Amino acid sequence: MSWLGAASGAALKPARTTHNLRGRQHVGNHDSAMPGRQGQGARVKTKWEPKLGAMVLGRPLPLGLAYPFDWGFIPGTRAKLAPGDGHVALIPAGVPAVVQAMLIAGNELQGLRYGPAGHPDPRGASEEDCSSSVNYVLYRSGVRPIGEILKDNPLAQDYAHWGAAGPGRWVSMYSTTAPSPHVFIVIAGLRLDTSHAASDEGPNSGEDGPRWRLLGRIPGWAQWSVRHPPGL
Repeated sequence: MSWLGAASGAALKPARTTHNLRGRQHVGNHDSAMPGRQGQGARVKTKWEPKLGAMVLGRPLPLGLAYPFDWGFIPGTRAKLAPGDGHVALIPAGVPAVVQAMLIAGNELQGLRYGPAGHPDPRGASEEDCSSSVNYVLYRSGVRPIGEILKDNPLAQDYAHWGAAGPGRWVSMYSTTAPSPHVFIVIAGLRLDTSHAASDEGPNSGEDGPRWRLLGRIPGWAQWSVRHPPGL
């Protein structure tokens, strides 16, 4: 099995998509956020902040996009970058809904700066590092409860032991503790990673922060622990 993970199987119908109050398109029922609407042409949506008792701005769409926005489905089981926009992964119709949700979550992170603001809570952070990006994707897709993430605050080295051993059929996580802790996730063949030094040949190769990275081999600067979310 390649390091990108296998992505084969019978085609499934595209899951129903909705928009929630955070301004993010959502697949299935993996989030409990209240539904909301936003005017056409807006680049952000509002969300309810219970601690403040007020509506605040949610995370914006990638540059050049506006609501309402359809991420779009493509045939098959491999995700691809949208033509001319490396910040948008097109969603394969032939993968489980939870995998589609993970790809959409990865789309939501595009454009953010690299930094630690996503710990312990990756929701709505202005910046994300490698582990908080993975935390966010797992939370948004319903794979890890937000309460567990807030309690454990998983870091890169923690993913060397989380989940099931080996690459997954749809999703694989690569983590290391040396020469420095790092983690990234491969979803339906696309790698979501904050690291790009000599390991990205795609349109985001000059950008820091969580981005979709293109490289046909695993980055060789570390020895990786390869694991996957159970069942995926």
